[in-house]
Amino acid sequence: MSTTPNTLADYDAALDTLRARGLAVRALLAECRADRRWRAATVNVVWAAARDNGDRIVASVRGSALYEVTITLGAVGFNCTCPDHNRTGPCKHVVAVANRYLVKYARPEWTRLTEGRAALVAALDAVSDEGEDEGWEDPHPEDRAEAIALARAEFGPLY
Repeated sequence: MSTTPNTLADYDAALDTLRARGLAVRALLAECRADRRWRAATVNVVWAAARDNGDRIVASVRGSALYEVTITLGAVGFNCTCPDHNRTGPCKHVVAVANRYLVKYARPEWTRLTEGRAALVAALDAVSDEGEDEGWEDPHPEDRAEAIALARAEFGPLY
């Protein structure tokens, strides 16, 4: 897993990157024939890992033999050492690795980032609401707008 962002802008950037990678994988899956998507369920992904800061997925899969799969997410590309590689789009091994990426990495990472971002927003809201229950007067609308502008400049959009 990647590191935890510290600011809302960092969370938003991480979520945008993850969204783009997920869309790239889905585009790759849309290219393959239906029978390959179905047959991918029979493929055993021995191991898989993200490389190059998450822009490339490498894996070993076991079909009728052991094959090496690489999926590049930036410029959506794929490679497999099987004889069926790229005859008519992605082979079942590439599809199996792409599916595993979505289920085992992308979805849990999305949940982690969105929950972390929500917690940060709640913490920022709590800080901005400090003293309200203790009888402090709300600032004038102009002061509140200035405070929100300052917070946005430091932390990025609050919502």
